Amino acid sequence: MSKTYQVGARLIVIALLSIASLSCRGNPSHSLPVKGTIDVEVASDGIVCFSPNMDSATFAGKPRDDIEGITAIRIAIPMNIGWSTYHKNEFTVISDEIKTCITDNNFEDTPYKKLIHGNSYDLFLSGLTADGIYHADFTGEFYYP
Repeated sequence: MSKTYQVGARLIVIALLSIASLSCRGNPSHSLPVKGTIDVEVASDGIVCFSPNMDSATFAGKPRDDIEGITAIRIAIPMNIGWSTYHKNEFTVISDEIKTCITDNNFEDTPYKKLIHGNSYDLFLSGLTADGIYHADFTGEFYYP
């Protein structure tokens, strides 16, 4: 009786682990992110522009050269009072081929009134890879003149 119980328990554990691993495969937020850096520039009028550096993309510590861009974008610039904004068009793909500038035209909110001149800030870009398979986290730093 105990051997039957042990075999049954093992089968249940194997089935549960199989189901759990299959369910995580379909949801990018349940997997390791693709990480990389962002090239950030601040124009003379104070507008922040950026582009993710796709050459810096890594997954699980290994270089990835097949990442074409990031979609479903969330941009965050942490401050003492906190700020984040979301890209209005979740189907837009941001890549390293074109600079994206944070303006009222393409973001729900802009941080410029909250940024302090003479400070350094981090910019976090979070979203999905253009193919929708992986979560993406890119970071960059900039000085606000």
